[in-house]
Amino acid sequence: MTSDYKDMLCYRPIMAHGDKRSVTFEFSPTAGDPPSPWPEGMWTSRIRHIEAGCFDEETKRNFASHWTLINPDVRDLPEVLGEFKRIDRSFPAFRQELMEAIMAADPELCSYVPVSHLYDLRHGRVIDKPEYFFAAVRQTKDSLDVENSETRTISFQDGSTIPGLMPKSRVHRSSLKGAMLWRDQKSREVLCTSEFKALAEAVGCVGMRFYEVGISEV
Repeated sequence: MTSDYKDMLCYRPIMAHGDKRSVTFEFSPTAGDPPSPWPEGMWTSRIRHIEAGCFDEETKRNFASHWTLINPDVRDLPEVLGEFKRIDRSFPAFRQELMEAIMAADPELCSYVPVSHLYDLRHGRVIDKPEYFFAAVRQTKDSLDVENSETRTISFQDGSTIPGLMPKSRVHRSSLKGAMLWRDQKSREVLCTSEFKALAEAVGCVGMRFYEVGISEV
């Protein structure tokens, strides 16, 4: 950290929806067979085992034995595949240059596993370069200011609920201190500071877009 957290802004990094350069991914035992359902926007990953911000051993074995399939509109792939979601078992893949820049800034922000088999269904090609790494956010913070935020209730099948972020949601200013990328404990959304945004944009983060989140100064 080099900036004063009192001067920082907060952002929610998600997929740049509507940008043809944004690419999702799914897993399959073989390279040429797309999973169902189709199109790619409806894929649901079945390799989702993250404990305390780290990929477990079963997931690492699955990564090594499965193909990661993409169906991009473009041949030049973005720096980020997939996206962070409120389900903490969903994760993106960062291009090596972005991963290394994040590691250099703070090696404790994420855990990484290399994407060993990447296949482009649309263009019928194996992707060896650039190299990508699956990223799981390791840090958590109790950052959402529920009392001073507009939120919506999100319900799950087990009966549990969480407060979902809305345009007028706010985080506590104090939560911007420390790790510049984290998962909020209440909403389960991944959030970041303006310092992380600047770092990612300096290296290149096509495929990811940053939406500003309000800040409570109290």
